[in-house]
Amino acid sequence: ASFRQKNSGNSAQLLIDGPTDNNIRPTSIDLAQAGTVKWSLGQGYAALSDRAFHIATSSLSANDTNARLTISTTGKVGISSRSPLSLLTVGPNPNAARSSHPTVG
Repeated sequence: ASFRQKNSGNSAQLLIDGPTDNNIRPTSIDLAQAGTVKWSLGQGYAALSDRAFHIATSSLSANDTNARLTISTTGKVGISSRSPLSLLTVGPNPNAARSSHPTVG
């Protein structure tokens, strides 16, 4: 499927409008291959960061457990962190000898 705005006088946008403004009815887009969701972007169901934007490696319609990038409504960014506490929070490196959580700001 594709969407093309052919009238040069109009902008092109997609609107996904959830029924409520809360963390229980989030909006997201799933990208799948052969029926398996590989990436999901949008809001996560019952997410740790209320109404945050996530990019995840599983469907956000279930939860935000596999969020790889999170941007909170206050502008805080988390990489491998579902609930960033500072301007930039980088989650633990699973390959590191010990777990660390570097933060900026």
